[in-house]
Amino acid sequence: MVVVVLAATGVLAALGVSRGSDLSSQASERTRVVSLAGQYAVDYSSLDYRHMQADMQLEIKNATPQFATRYRATVQLLAPLFTKRQIVATGTVALAGISSMTSTSAVVLVALDQKVTSTSSSLGTDKLIRMQVSLSKVSGRWLASNVVQV
Repeated sequence: MVVVVLAATGVLAALGVSRGSDLSSQASERTRVVSLAGQYAVDYSSLDYRHMQADMQLEIKNATPQFATRYRATVQLLAPLFTKRQIVATGTVALAGISSMTSTSAVVLVALDQKVTSTSSSLGTDKLIRMQVSLSKVSGRWLASNVVQV
């Protein structure tokens, strides 16, 4: 009887350790997702007319193929306007949090402080923008699958 109780206690303890480890792993993955989504929001909201094409090439490496195609088209459309008005936009994360998450997808809401300078506003305009960053896990990497202002 004592052996059975000890064995059961050992199994329960092992399950508790395993559960604790799983929770720690999940928390770590959630932290990683929030951090990546924040960085992606900064990347996609920080545009500089002087090197938009080079920046775009770096940003699409962290995007799903479908989103990379849409983003590339958007940058091509905006590039002449940004160049003409010499627009420089920089964003910094104010706050970010997970809206939903599974093992292969996540939606993160990000609040950004953005400063935009241009030929019409050399001192710049400050504004708070909100973005929804959707991520998909592809081959073990979290990639942006959509980034939109909300």
